Amino acid sequence: MADDIDTAISEIEQNALNRKRRLMDLREATKKQKEESGEASLTENATPVLFRSYAPTEKEKFIAKVKEGRDNIAFQAIEGAVSEYIDESRSLTVNKQLEAADIINSKKVDWDLKRRLQPKMDKLNMRTEKAIATLIRQRLGSGNIDLTTAVNTGVAASYGSDE
Repeated sequence: MADDIDTAISEIEQNALNRKRRLMDLREATKKQKEESGEASLTENATPVLFRSYAPTEKEKFIAKVKEGRDNIAFQAIEGAVSEYIDESRSLTVNKQLEAADIINSKKVDWDLKRRLQPKMDKLNMRTEKAIATLIRQRLGSGNIDLTTAVNTGVAASYGSDE
C-alpha cells in the first residue's frame, strides 16, 4: 500500500514537471515567433491602464490646486498668528523684574507662603525659647524644686510623650 502511494506521488510530481516544461517551451516559442515577425515585446504590448472615472492630467491639476490652497491657508493662518503675537508683545509692559529664585521656586505650590512666613516663624521660635528659659529660671529661683528632681521629671515627661 505504501508503494502504491509512493508511485502515485511520483507520477503526480512527474506530470507537474512535464506540464511546467511544456509551458516554458510554449513561452519560448511564442517569444521567438514575435521576434521573427517584428512585433513588440510583451511589455510594450501590455494593455494600457484605463482611467474610467477621471483623466490623469485632471487629477494632477486637482492635486496641485489643493496643495496650493493648503499652502495659502496655512500661510495666512501663520501670518495672522504672528501679527497677533507681535501686537500683544508691543502692548505688554514689564512691571516687575523677575528674580532667579522666583522663577526656580515657582514650581512648588507653597513656596511663596513659606518665603513670606519664614521671618515670622524665626521670631516666634526665638520668643518661645526665651519663654521656656524664663520659666525654668523662675522654677529654679523659687527654690521649691531642686535641679535634679526638675531634670528627672522633665526626662520622664519626654519619655512618656514619645510613647
